[in-house]
Amino acid sequence: MPSNQLYQYSILSALMHGLATKETGTTVADLLAHGDHGIGTVADLDGEVIVLEGVVYHYPVSGDVPRRITADDDQGDTLPFAMVSFFQPSLTKHLSSLSMSTLATSVSPLLPAQQNSFLAVKATAFFQQVTVRSIPAQSYPHEPLSVLAKRQTHHTIECISGTLFGFWSPAYSMGMSLHGFHIHFISEDRQVGGHVINFQTEESHNAVRLEAAVMDEYTVRVPSAEEFHRDVIPLGNPAEMIVAEGGE
Repeated sequence: MPSNQLYQYSILSALMHGLATKETGTTVADLLAHGDHGIGTVADLDGEVIVLEGVVYHYPVSGDVPRRITADDDQGDTLPFAMVSFFQPSLTKHLSSLSMSTLATSVSPLLPAQQNSFLAVKATAFFQQVTVRSIPAQSYPHEPLSVLAKRQTHHTIECISGTLFGFWSPAYSMGMSLHGFHIHFISEDRQVGGHVINFQTEESHNAVRLEAAVMDEYTVRVPSAEEFHRDVIPLGNPAEMIVAEGGE
C-alpha cells in the first residue's frame, strides 16, 4: 500500500460485541503487508498491540514484558482488530512539552482543514508520566468489551523514555473506529507499554518530537469468519466505547 493510507481490520463495534476470537483475526504477516505503524489487540483481547517500524509488540494483560513479533515469525498470533499505515509524516514539530490535553492543539496545522480526515500521530519523548489502562482478557468466547471495560484498571508509568503512536478518527467514524485519539505507548527499552489514557512529557527545550500525517484513504477489511456474520453487529453505544477505549 502507498504511504499514509489507513488500513483497518474489523470494526470497533465488533469488539464491543465480543467478536475477538482467534478465528476472526488477521495474521501478523497480512497486517504488516498493509502498514509499518499502528495499533491493535490480540485474540481474546489478551493485551494491546503497537506496531512501530514494521515490528509488532504485544503487551499482555498479565503485565509480562511485551513480545516482539515480525512478519517472519509464525507464532499463530491473530489480531481481531487493528489499524495500520505506512507512516510518512507531513508535519514534524519539536516541542518543549506535550500532554494529552495539548495534543489536538499541537496537530492543529492539520485541523480543522482536515477535520473529516483520519490523522496518524507519533510522539517520541521523555515522559514524566504515562497512564495506561488494563482490561482483563475474555473469560469466555464473545464476552463483550463493554462488560470487560467495567473491570479495567489504570496504572501510571513514571520517568520513562518512549514513543506514542495512534490515530485520530473523525466523528462520523464512531462505531467503525473511535472518535478522537486512540493511542498506544511503548518504552524505549521495549519493556512496558499499553493503551494510553493520559500522559505528560518532561518540559525542556525541543524535548518532544511530534510527527503527524493526514490519512487520505481509509480501507476497512471485514473478517470472513462465519461467526463474524452470524449475528447483526449493532452500532454500539458511544458512551460505552469511550469508557472502553477513551477518545474524543
